[in-house]
Amino acid sequence: DSLLGRVELLAPKRAYDDRAWFCLLTSDDACYDKSSRLYISLLRETGASKEADEEEAIYLLHKGENTQAIILLRPYINMDSKRDFLRTELSNALYLAIAYDRVKNVSERDLLLNRIEGALDTAISNGRSSKSIITQRARIAVLRGNFDVALSFLELSIENSVNDPWIVLNKHLVYEKIQHNSGFKSLLEKLQHKEQQLYRELIAEGIW
Repeated sequence: DSLLGRVELLAPKRAYDDRAWFCLLTSDDACYDKSSRLYISLLRETGASKEADEEEAIYLLHKGENTQAIILLRPYINMDSKRDFLRTELSNALYLAIAYDRVKNVSERDLLLNRIEGALDTAISNGRSSKSIITQRARIAVLRGNFDVALSFLELSIENSVNDPWIVLNKHLVYEKIQHNSGFKSLLEKLQHKEQQLYRELIAEGIW
């Protein structure tokens, strides 16, 4: 919060998106609402219509307005194409899959998830061994309701220190379906303990 405060003093408009995510992760709904709206307005004012639509779609998903989110995101995803998604398309495709999952449109959700998987497979076959692929696999499994598979990938991501932070696992839309799973709760506790221990070590070493 203090770091964000410094950024806001220097360039208030540039900090809207960071403040929005900070407020979301700390469950400050009023702040998230205000900061998101300001950031979306700024994007539209500067002619960044695509980015504005993407940000507004995510905002609407957090508000539960899933159909409107689909309307905004769908034009940026070619649903009829057989090709794999480009890396730049993966985020939008994932959010669109979340929206379709929420409105019980399983066929469209799985079409998106299959193509995301195809992109990950292509990346691996091309020699790109990005560790974030483990996290992406976990997210896909969560959306499909394959919680045991998701937990295996999440455990692997923690072992390799490429996992989403505890606060993201606890708040990100993609993990909402698994929040009440006992295995996921145990994993969150394990990860929170690991992060707290690291934080104490950084303080002791004078790094933090």
